[in-house]
Amino acid sequence: MAEHRIRLRGGWDCIDPASGADVPVRLALPAPRDAFPARRVRLVRRFGRPPKETLEAGGPAFLRLDRVPGLVGLSFNGAALDVGEGRGGSAEVPLPRLEERNVLELTVELDAEEAEDAGSWGEVALVLPSGDGPPG
Repeated sequence: MAEHRIRLRGGWDCIDPASGADVPVRLALPAPRDAFPARRVRLVRRFGRPPKETLEAGGPAFLRLDRVPGLVGLSFNGAALDVGEGRGGSAEVPLPRLEERNVLELTVELDAEEAEDAGSWGEVALVLPSGDGPPG
């Protein structure tokens, strides 16, 4: 089945409760791993619902997460969703119904070694099955 993938790159707010900062730091994903402290932070991303015809073309929407070591929690519109093993590098997570406005929140906890690791963190995409053609 073909799919329509919407990458959620820019517009992430990084909230670090331990920093004492009142204002979140803006991030674009993927981000350098050293952008994350070696402690728990929250990444929050707001987005609108895709057009109705796109949603009705296939099955339910899901999130595709790649290069997300240290992911320990995920919530969508305030509801906690299962991320499986938690500290793995990839996951596909089915989503409940998309609202007009949506809020995705990732809870990330990198240990000191993961935070210093070279490379980038976080490929996040909203995936909408299109119902026609081969996978894309």
